[in-house]
Amino acid sequence: MKGILEQLYIDPGYSVTELSKLLGISRTTVSNSIKKLKNQGIIERVGNNKKGYWKIKR
Repeated sequence: MKGILEQLYIDPGYSVTELSKLLGISRTTVSNSIKKLKNQGIIERVGNNKKGYWKIKR
């Protein structure tokens, strides 16, 4: 999850697919990690899935 957060600091507009390719992990792993980060209140999605971005709250 740390790698995902680091990438989202660089570009909050990254998609799950882009994060997967950058980090060399599966899309499922990225999706599960993002879900955990959202449930913990660390990130939130602003806007829609196409034109939105990830806001890091902490």
